[in-house]
Amino acid sequence: MASPASATEEGQAEEEENHTSLNLKRTSEESRAAPGASSVVRDLGQYASTCGYCDSEREHANKGMVALKLSHEHYQALLDRVWRRCGNLLYRCEPESYKTHCCPLYSIRIDVNRFALSNKQKKPLRRLLSYLRGEWESKPKTKEEKEDDVEMTEAIVKEDHNSTVCSACRRSESVCKQLWEGLLLPSIRDYHCKCSNLAESLEAISKAGNQVRRSNKKVEKEYMKQSGGGSLAIFSSSICFPLAKEIKAENALRTAEHLAKSLVGDRNAKAQELLEGESPEVRVLDVQAKSGFVNFLLSGRESFACSCKASRTVRRKKKEDGKKFKEKSLTIEMMPSSFLEEEFQLYRKYQVSVHNDKDVNPEEYKRFLVESPIDYESLSSITSSQVPNLRSSTHMPCEIPKFTGYGSFHQQYRLDGKLVAVGVIDVMKNCLSSKYFFWDPELAFLELGKVSSLAEIDFVMQAKQYQSSLHYYYQGYYIHTCPKMAYKADYKPAELLCPNCLRWVDFDDKLRRKMRDNGGRLLTLCEDEDCQRMQMFEDEENEAKSLIASKRHHDITCMVYGQSVPFGKLLQVVDPKYIADLEGQVSKWVAACGPQAANMVYKMN
Repeated sequence: MASPASATEEGQAEEEENHTSLNLKRTSEESRAAPGASSVVRDLGQYASTCGYCDSEREHANKGMVALKLSHEHYQALLDRVWRRCGNLLYRCEPESYKTHCCPLYSIRIDVNRFALSNKQKKPLRRLLSYLRGEWESKPKTKEEKEDDVEMTEAIVKEDHNSTVCSACRRSESVCKQLWEGLLLPSIRDYHCKCSNLAESLEAISKAGNQVRRSNKKVEKEYMKQSGGGSLAIFSSSICFPLAKEIKAENALRTAEHLAKSLVGDRNAKAQELLEGESPEVRVLDVQAKSGFVNFLLSGRESFACSCKASRTVRRKKKEDGKKFKEKSLTIEMMPSSFLEEEFQLYRKYQVSVHNDKDVNPEEYKRFLVESPIDYESLSSITSSQVPNLRSSTHMPCEIPKFTGYGSFHQQYRLDGKLVAVGVIDVMKNCLSSKYFFWDPELAFLELGKVSSLAEIDFVMQAKQYQSSLHYYYQGYYIHTCPKMAYKADYKPAELLCPNCLRWVDFDDKLRRKMRDNGGRLLTLCEDEDCQRMQMFEDEENEAKSLIASKRHHDITCMVYGQSVPFGKLLQVVDPKYIADLEGQVSKWVAACGPQAANMVYKMN
């Protein structure tokens, strides 16, 4: 789903809106088409769209088709061939995109039988449970707190606040200024002499002010662990990333790493002498380039121990005199996908507040999150009581909706009866496919996106007790080059779909390093020789030619003016000058869909 952190949905929303712009209203003829067929699609062939995950305006190639009807079995098979659904549109990127696309898309999933909850994922659950028990209430952030709420500790302190700032913070501010003006900015100017592309931006960078910050505790702990437990204060700069953008580098991370190493250069000797005016124990021990950041390793960590944090306003209203706040009840309800005004108003509120999208209308919402070609199929063979309820054995502090059938659903999250979030999902015989998640911006502090991912995993755990093959949680696409989508890799152990041989591969540390070293562009994820020989995805063009030669695609059922006819018979009555084009069109579609195409109906335009 494109959540846990809901801001991560922005790229997915933009990407899918690029696809829905093609589309996609079914005519009355199409709605009545082939009543006995389980799946009917209208081929769109290849089309181009821009990336919704980054600022690149470069277009990339996709293949698409409009599903008029679609069985959950066929959609499951298409998911395992890198296809994805947006309303009635099915789309996937073309093979060459994995070599040239700015943000290559890799299908990612989790086997719930292997899933292990991490300490990082337990944190929002503990926070939610504490909130439901009435142990604390949210308190709106002040303007000053919002400015402080960053990953890197702000070392720049406003002059009018000096009276409330401790000496350690002033020292941190002084060190940041010296590192920037005395070391890093001169290095950038030196680099500018070698790179004329920076000419226009150098002045702006100089005027931007101090670009060095005190690193967060997590970074410092990692460095101290590597150094054998030494006491270090780490100051960092991310200036290499905007520099990489200025020179229009295709791979920003790799370019930033190269720039960071170039800026470090021979500055270590000068850095040793830079802070002589500070306390005797504060010295620059080393300057390193890591993951695109320039990091300064300083001794005397105790000299930067802040004593003014206690005076900051606490964001939570904690219980006083042993009294509790009002306890709250969380419920999750599940229903087949349909338009509800209550859900749309929450979606509008979410889009305006989180994505600053003020042009939200019901029709676009329906096309994006309500319309679905997958018909609901109930589990008529069992009663509701036969489906187990999971509560104590799962992650969530509330009951999970019962597994009642296959299709497209909306899961409603309610707090004391009020709708606060909606998860849009598809349920098939092998998996739950997470599509989108939106929530009440007033409850951002609860991180409901992260909570919803665990709720959906719990749903799969429950469903597999009835349908043993249903034990996968599909998260959509993983994009290595998009930081907003990086959270998907936190749910472990994860699997990625190899675009070359269409096999699921463990996304282990080795593959992560390989992905990083290749800038997120890998056509082959498997390492065995079979993958190199198969090339199912890459060689679709050859497969299409083979189909034409063998005439195997002549058995495909086509729909023309509401009538079903085998493709081979259709060719017998078509004007000969159109036969070659029709052969190429249908064979490419069959190659892209795989074996299940034989059981689908191909609607002719």
